[in-house]
Amino acid sequence: MALLLRLVPGRSRSIARSLRPHRFLASLAHGDDAAAEGMAAQILDYAAAARKKGGAGYLDAMQVLEHGVSFVKNSGPSAANALCKIQFAIANFHADQGKVSDATEVLHGVSSNESAGLEVRVSALEALVGLYLQIHEDELASAQLQTISELATPESDIGPRSQALAGLVKLSGGQFDAAAASCFEAFPPDTKQGAAILARAEVAHVRGADKEAKNFYESAAALAKNETDRSKGATMTSTEVHSAALAGLGQLSADLGRFDEAEKILTEALQVAESISGETHARVGLVLSCMADLYSRRAKAENSGFMIAEGLYRRSLNLLKAPQLEKEAKDKLQYLDAIAITRARYADILSSVEQRASEAERLKSWATAAWRNQRSLSDVLKAAARDNGSKLHSVIDVRLGRVF
Repeated sequence: MALLLRLVPGRSRSIARSLRPHRFLASLAHGDDAAAEGMAAQILDYAAAARKKGGAGYLDAMQVLEHGVSFVKNSGPSAANALCKIQFAIANFHADQGKVSDATEVLHGVSSNESAGLEVRVSALEALVGLYLQIHEDELASAQLQTISELATPESDIGPRSQALAGLVKLSGGQFDAAAASCFEAFPPDTKQGAAILARAEVAHVRGADKEAKNFYESAAALAKNETDRSKGATMTSTEVHSAALAGLGQLSADLGRFDEAEKILTEALQVAESISGETHARVGLVLSCMADLYSRRAKAENSGFMIAEGLYRRSLNLLKAPQLEKEAKDKLQYLDAIAITRARYADILSSVEQRASEAERLKSWATAAWRNQRSLSDVLKAAARDNGSKLHSVIDVRLGRVF
């Protein structure tokens, strides 16, 4: 028990009741693989519960995770997979707090751990692709994809998963035909990876293949909902994929004018997003941005007021920690795409109110200056209307804050 009390000074009793890892400590010292896995599982349970609460719970959880790393390391190379699972959780906490450089450092460590299994190392690289896309470091994302391809074996599904992620990277660079080729050519139909299928859904969505997009979104959401493997991190965890798939499906329903259906699906996406790390995290703001757009469209279609939409836009921008309008956006700002499109859409509804025209212009000017997407902002704003002659549509990936 003395070792356990050192896990988190000052809160040892409550944590001891939650974790009860003392039964594993002696066997860990002798390199017992099963004990290492058991210790990791209990630490991860505690961390997951703390993550849902957000706020002060992060400090306790990080201390437990860091001590867990120390204990599991004592088991030697044989416990590498258990160690990596704890490191995935640490990366998740860093990403939650906007510490992307810290998260990527941890994930690089996992990906280079040659004692870990191939699946674990590839999962770390996939998470790195997502995080680099999140901060518009697309070249670094491509570099991770190259490493994944080098690790792929003919009998694994790593190659197709890499192709799907490559589709997202190409989509972010405005290479729409190349994105489709990556996601759909020689792609095995029986792939059971939610993140890979989500990438296919988003490519189909942007290209206007609505029926395919709907099927892929539904499949990705179902797979992610039932996935329990913890050998994934950051943007590739099952809950992140589940929320993003639902949000994409909700946006597709809104595109098609099915507003009641879209509201129901986006409400579910919001609940999943809130379950990950509380109601005040930026990912909740991303889903709220999608809901605000839905209510804006409904208000226009029904010639009603924008009060609900405006409230959602304001809440979304607050959670996304959007810079003040007087400040320029930093290039590597997390969720920059989403902040810009949210402000642009907010400006659109305000522009219809004469007394708020100047406010709308300020929002639009900031969004235009901050926009880093390969597609023009005006094109993305028009893409919502299916009768505008545009061949391409748009979707917010709520894992990444990128607009495709």
